[in-house]
Amino acid sequence: MMSTTTTPRVSVIIPVYNGDRYISQAIESVLVQTYRSYEIIVIDDGSTDNTRLVLEPYIEDIRYVYQENQGVSAARNHGIDLARGELIAFLDADDFFLPDKLTGQVGVFDAQPNLGIVHSGWRRVDRDGETIKDETPWDYVPKLNLEGWLRWKP
Repeated sequence: MMSTTTTPRVSVIIPVYNGDRYISQAIESVLVQTYRSYEIIVIDDGSTDNTRLVLEPYIEDIRYVYQENQGVSAARNHGIDLARGELIAFLDADDFFLPDKLTGQVGVFDAQPNLGIVHSGWRRVDRDGETIKDETPWDYVPKLNLEGWLRWKP
């Protein structure tokens, strides 16, 4: 994670609600990114499980905020309000980034500064982390414009 005196380029926002089973994996996947100019903001949306306890070892690496349960959209928006980075990356608490995700996406923004959003594919995994399928939406969405993407996105 970036030093608190340096402004990060990317703010990784992780909303979590009762995510004690997977939140460590999500955070660890950010900590091993090849791209290093980031901050991690975890918005705990009123968890009643052991999420807070699981997060304690990461307290030096994350900004942790607890809020009463308002839903994932409110948690994401709260994270955006706190973000210091010029770029926002969302990560759900039960997901993880591959090690070069931020490097790749920041590289696309750097190469094409007129872009406002970058979307990547994803890997479906089972409970043990074994790959089920790599999803590459650009292979089956004929027009990658905002309207087409919003209509297609499940």
